[in-house]
Amino acid sequence: VIVLVDGDNTYSLDNLQAHIDHIVLGGFDMVVGNRVIQDLQSKPFRNGHRVGNWVLSSLFRRMFATDIVDVLSGYRVLSRGFALSFTGGASRFEVETELNAHAFHLSSMIKNADVLYRARPDGSISKLRTYYDGAKILRRYLSLWFTERPLMAFFSLALPVFSMSFLLFARAIIPYLETGLVPNLPSLVASTGLLLLAAVLSVAGVVLDRTNVLRKAFSRNIYMEAIKLKS
Repeated sequence: VIVLVDGDNTYSLDNLQAHIDHIVLGGFDMVVGNRVIQDLQSKPFRNGHRVGNWVLSSLFRRMFATDIVDVLSGYRVLSRGFALSFTGGASRFEVETELNAHAFHLSSMIKNADVLYRARPDGSISKLRTYYDGAKILRRYLSLWFTERPLMAFFSLALPVFSMSFLLFARAIIPYLETGLVPNLPSLVASTGLLLLAAVLSVAGVVLDRTNVLRKAFSRNIYMEAIKLKS
């Protein structure tokens, strides 16, 4: 079992053994600490962090259809198979996002567990930059979304392109049906180009989705081999 926890003494480890038991005895692959503020008067989160965490957590759950409550939590307990099959490892604050995406990738069993969260000790300063690191995490969301759910991601791009193509085509074809003339020829040409672009995006999504099946099979094989070594 591998335990990850931020080194700023903000997470309580009182229930660590119970969380390890979830992995060893319960069959879970990852326990994620759901931060519960121990003392509301201490204000453990800087201004904007609570809102930013809620927004990013809600967005990730929608993008990856996961039930992780606190997606940016720095408290994790991982199984051997999960850890050895994890090929990510971004620096700074994106690693939690990669672990969440890996759990989606493997269809892992995840346990949300409340963990008391307290203010930093005196003299301790957070390295988290609210807007800069929040933007980096958001970019990582999009990158992982295209990697892990390419069919949905590329179809989401193709749909508005196809809609615009249809509108431009209608703008060109309706006058033709009424008068036999094509006064909006540029619209017809643009609609054709957009239709081709939508088709390319759709095909790319299908191809990458099939490729992703092979990636999942490879990761699952590493996961199973790690379990065999443990036993």
